Amino acid sequence: FFYNYIWGILPYTPFLVETLCEAVPFSLVQLSAIVAPEYQHQVGLLQVFSVTTSLSIIVTRAVMTAFSFSPHITLFKGVCLSADVCLVYYTVSAVFGTDQSYDPNAP
Repeated sequence: FFYNYIWGILPYTPFLVETLCEAVPFSLVQLSAIVAPEYQHQVGLLQVFSVTTSLSIIVTRAVMTAFSFSPHITLFKGVCLSADVCLVYYTVSAVFGTDQSYDPNAP
């Protein structure tokens, strides 16, 4: 079964490599620049659209790799991978979107 899966996903390998090597790092760097406190006043609609498009492409490719012979398992794996990708984006935005200043008088 695994051999058939590899031959089934082989035509999509260039898209998966492009996603891992270009789309993921580029969109994470762009997201970190968007949510950085010093650049929040310069965020445009095009930047938000670019990150949203990259996120949807990455989620689509993650769901494509979630193939299984049972449709229920495929759906479950696709939802889990989509949630993982969205949580990576949330983590990057939470880490880079916070103010890094230290207040010694804070509770």
